[in-house]
Amino acid sequence: MRLTDVKTNTAVPFLGITATAKIDPAFSGVELAQRYRNDGPLPIETVYTFALPKDAVLLGLEAKIGKARLKATVAAAKQASRRYEAAIEAGHAAVLVEAVGQGLFTANLGNLLPGETAEITLTYAEANRWE
Repeated sequence: MRLTDVKTNTAVPFLGITATAKIDPAFSGVELAQRYRNDGPLPIETVYTFALPKDAVLLGLEAKIGKARLKATVAAAKQASRRYEAAIEAGHAAVLVEAVGQGLFTANLGNLLPGETAEITLTYAEANRWE
């Protein structure tokens, strides 16, 4: 899991992670919250790349960028891209999540201002296989 500046392909400083898990007889649910900060002098657009366990299902992604709280919702790819680009062009914080492979995802986060913190929270679940 990594957050990088789209233009420079450099890592955004990582501040820490909090993990919570709930294990039930049928499935396990996990919530991961990671924090990053833009230490640079300019606003940046970032890409967050993450993988889930093989049979896990992504249940949600929420991003707190500065004071804005953004929650990912499902939308057609073209519509989601248009909404993301419009928000970025208007100077707003925005997030766009895409599945790019088996269990591999990216999330674009836009307009992370200098000194601003981004907190990305993933929620996923997977069926338990008891042996």
